[in-house]
Amino acid sequence: MANFAWDKDLTTGTKCQFLEPEAESYEQVTGKGIGKALDEIRPEAALLCGYNHPFDRAALQECRKRGIPILLRAETTDHAVRRGWLKSKIRDWRLRVIYRECAVLLPIGKRSREHYRRLGVPEEKMVDSPYCVDEASFLWDESARERLRAEQRTRMGIEDRGEGIMYLLPAIRQVMRRFAGGLRATFVMEEIGPYLLNCIRICG
Repeated sequence: MANFAWDKDLTTGTKCQFLEPEAESYEQVTGKGIGKALDEIRPEAALLCGYNHPFDRAALQECRKRGIPILLRAETTDHAVRRGWLKSKIRDWRLRVIYRECAVLLPIGKRSREHYRRLGVPEEKMVDSPYCVDEASFLWDESARERLRAEQRTRMGIEDRGEGIMYLLPAIRQVMRRFAGGLRATFVMEEIGPYLLNCIRICG
């Protein structure tokens, strides 16, 4: 079994059931045990997040056997991969069959909805389900940089007085000492003003 952990608790307050056998990687995941789990849980509906992986195909088949309504939310676009005429026709035929089996399709964006429309999915069968992303992670202008810099320094317990270089140099020296025989480094800095003498002292 692979050793890893999520950075957030994803299961507290929810009823979860993990299927066996455990897999070493995503490629080794199978659909074994899905039917038994569905019989025990007896869900009113099932949300699938794909249709191509063996697990997804098994889940789709087991839900159909039991008459469980299927909601599909997956990466569905036509522009990401270029396909030949024959492959495109086979893919379209297969996806039309899958989409007909679903009670609700959840497009994640404009191109996803266009994909469903192209394959004949009626509007009333689609419910928008876009990704929910904290846009603060992508802020890059100067005002955002200054704000995020101040917040990070506060979390690290560093006073925002332009003295970051005073914390950086000792840390670099410790890293350099870990190498046999030591390492030599050259720093080129500008606009350090009143911190120049302290930098010289730290660098030795």
